[in-house]
Amino acid sequence: GMPLPDERELALIQVDDDNPENLAALTALLGGRGYEVRTAGSGSAALTAARERAPDLILLSAGLSEMDGYEVCERLRADGRTAHTPVIFMAGPEGLDTARAFAAGGADFVSSPIQEQEVLARVETHLALKRTQGRLEATKAQLREVSHALGERVKERNCLHGITNLVETPGISLEEILEGTIALIPLGWQHPEIIWAQIVLEGREYRTPNYQETAWQQAADIVVYGERAGAVQVGYLQEVPESGSGPEGEGPFLAEERNLLDAIAGRLGKITERIRAETERVRVEEALKASEWQLGFITDSVPAFVAYAGADDLHYRFVNSRF
Repeated sequence: GMPLPDERELALIQVDDDNPENLAALTALLGGRGYEVRTAGSGSAALTAARERAPDLILLSAGLSEMDGYEVCERLRADGRTAHTPVIFMAGPEGLDTARAFAAGGADFVSSPIQEQEVLARVETHLALKRTQGRLEATKAQLREVSHALGERVKERNCLHGITNLVETPGISLEEILEGTIALIPLGWQHPEIIWAQIVLEGREYRTPNYQETAWQQAADIVVYGERAGAVQVGYLQEVPESGSGPEGEGPFLAEERNLLDAIAGRLGKITERIRAETERVRVEEALKASEWQLGFITDSVPAFVAYAGADDLHYRFVNSRF
């Protein structure tokens, strides 16, 4: 592969001085070391250039005309674009007040008259510090992202676990399961305080108290025995930033939230099938008992002995009172 460029070639250094000889000497020195150099001859020019494209480091003369280096540094610090750019002060014609330089936000200073090796050493030290700080900030940001993502996964798992616990409650009805699920759903999403939820199943509706149709919503069908029997919907009451990870057209929702919604809908479909099957089994058993009772009533009124056997022909399923 191609060799990586020297980090110096990637660094932009801004030199602010109204002494043309100093500008020329520093441009030659730093340019000769592979740095990109930009110059400004006044305080206002220095601020304009730094705001247009923030440099990696600024060498700033304290004795700039019209706006001195101390004021320039204070303004750089107050601007978010340049607040973290290291500033190394250089003496002006009246020298350098180091206490004022540090108070204004300077990171360091070089002695006067300028010594080439000292300038290069200070520049390289502060650029290395800035790179390290940048890597540290990037690592912290990654850790925050990972920590947030883990927190979201725990919330999703707890939501599904809560629904499972509901379903396993002895004697619970489908209505109670759906009411409990509605209360649990918002807890699985990123911003539960502004999430509404609705379940529509077989013509019945269950909603969170804050339910209202909004522009930011997603839905999943509840399928029972291969047929669409209803849907689960969630939505935000107000706009939240796009997640960037969710399915096309689902804006603020995470890909994991789409998976969670599908899982909830799938689970409700299975629960409905199970409860339907159980209801049907009870209905059939009761119908069978009723028909046996009717048969008993009829045959008891027959004066002769009546019996009928089971399928194995070895046991009587029923005998009348004449036996």
